[in-house]
Amino acid sequence: MNIYAGFWRRVGAYLIDYGLFLLAAIALGVVLGLTGFWSPRIEATSELVMVVAYWLYATAMQSSAPQATIGKLALGIKVTDYQGERISFGRANGRFFASILSSLTLGIGYLMAGFTKRRQALHDMVAGTLVVKNVVSPGLVAQGAAARPMPAWAIVLLILVGVLPSVGILAGIGVPAYADYKVRSQVIDGLAAASPYQQKVVEAVGAGHDWDDIDSAALGLPLDTASPYLESIEVTGGAIAITFGGEAARSINPAQLALVPGLNEQGEVRWMCGYAPVPDDTEVVLEEHEQYTNVPEKYLPSSCRAGTGQGSYED
Repeated sequence: MNIYAGFWRRVGAYLIDYGLFLLAAIALGVVLGLTGFWSPRIEATSELVMVVAYWLYATAMQSSAPQATIGKLALGIKVTDYQGERISFGRANGRFFASILSSLTLGIGYLMAGFTKRRQALHDMVAGTLVVKNVVSPGLVAQGAAARPMPAWAIVLLILVGVLPSVGILAGIGVPAYADYKVRSQVIDGLAAASPYQQKVVEAVGAGHDWDDIDSAALGLPLDTASPYLESIEVTGGAIAITFGGEAARSINPAQLALVPGLNEQGEVRWMCGYAPVPDDTEVVLEEHEQYTNVPEKYLPSSCRAGTGQGSYED
């Protein structure tokens, strides 16, 4: 005898419970609208109330004498501990919040209920619970019998509707994230290549040279660079223009990142990278220095972004 609730029966129970609360939410919205109490703030509050209500509903029902929500009762299944006994309210809470882990795995934690030895989802394993058929006695559950293997057609169906979409979502998130990471690393490489140029500018300022006299030719610095992601690094009036090219990603090829220097009240050189704001105590050599950068902000380190509050870039 197969004593455990099957994956699809559990899905059906969830859909029944979800449908009930969806209808309740719609009814609440209609009442608020008809009575003139609706507002964005009231809507947000009502959504929070529905979440709290579902939490209390699920935990109270699963720890009650029936050991099941309305959806589970309708499909003849219940929640037990490993001895087949009713779970406590505390364990029901643990099971509810552990379901967040099943969600964070893009639903794979839920899909585990179709494959594991005792048909447990991830949150069942965390909470030490089982979902079994209503007719099963505690003694039978306590024996810990393994579930019958899933038929081949059920495994294929579960993979098609569960695993493959989850993998697709992961790929949809992971591939762009990795691509962005590669671009950011190329930008960091460009900033590292410009570090010696910054040092030369600081030395020239320390030697008393005017900003207008500080350029690549005066400093004896080449325009070309060994970085495979850069076309050039050029110093003009103390400001450094990093131009991406070569093997750089298409999203920054070509694009320019500016390092603009300035002096603070103590006479120290401070660098404004990209879109970074200028500190109140610093006077930069170029007004509106942000216009000299066109690398998309998402590829820049935080010290080069607008509104970071960091103000200056240190190499």
